[in-house]
Amino acid sequence: MLTPTITSSLTAGCLKPGWCADEFRRSKVLFDQVLAEQEHPKHRQVHLKYTLPGPMTVLDQLNDSFYGDDRAGRRRAAQDLVKVSAFQPISLS
Repeated sequence: MLTPTITSSLTAGCLKPGWCADEFRRSKVLFDQVLAEQEHPKHRQVHLKYTLPGPMTVLDQLNDSFYGDDRAGRRRAAQDLVKVSAFQPISLS
């Protein structure tokens, strides 16, 4: 199975600014369409929940050929990922 691989340092330029806000807006449009089709009014009062995975969850899904598999390497990778992705929740507000 092919999974994304970290091949260099995670930096601010590796994530598109506001990507999670864009994904949320697209999901919200589809969600609103589905709710509009519901016949029962109670079903139209549901809210969309959006979950951002934490850095360790993301790192567990990636191959890492840059930071290394040792504890120090995983810590550096997690710290860099936090720096890179910290602005994403702000873009949702």
